[in-house]
Amino acid sequence: MRTDIINGILDLFDFILVFSIVIILLGVTLTLAIRKKEIQNKNIQLYGMFVGLTNKSILSLSISTLRFLFVLWCALGSKQIISIYLLVLILLSIIYHIINFSITEMIMDTFNSALIYFSLLMSGLLYNYVTELNFNILLLIISILLKILVLTYSTYFFFKTMNEVLKKNKKGI
Repeated sequence: MRTDIINGILDLFDFILVFSIVIILLGVTLTLAIRKKEIQNKNIQLYGMFVGLTNKSILSLSISTLRFLFVLWCALGSKQIISIYLLVLILLSIIYHIINFSITEMIMDTFNSALIYFSLLMSGLLYNYVTELNFNILLLIISILLKILVLTYSTYFFFKTMNEVLKKNKKGI
């Protein structure tokens, strides 16, 4: 049991490392830009959206961003989709909905997580089949289009979630 958990964490090590580096670089860049006051009008509007958020809203946006970046990493950087990825997607979904007290929406979001996982799994299987067994340009195109579809689908839900969190914060819910 412990070895399964440790192996699962080790399988996610690449994502944890890349995500940590990206977040640190983003934080340092934004901190330096704010200190130097090199922020332009458009950037101030973007920054202004996030001013005054409650801790619940910040945590919700963080979990939503983590989930989106995880799907992005799975689609673009992961060589093999494994079952621990489904667990990570579902756990992030459950944590998000528990924080926001939206238990009824959790069922649909869990279904979305499973749909994203199995779409990534199918795309990976098609890609591996094409590259290792039998090269077929049509299957390669289908695999690439499936990944594009998953990324578009995830991007839509990421921005939808961000919009919902910001609206709830503005209303004071």
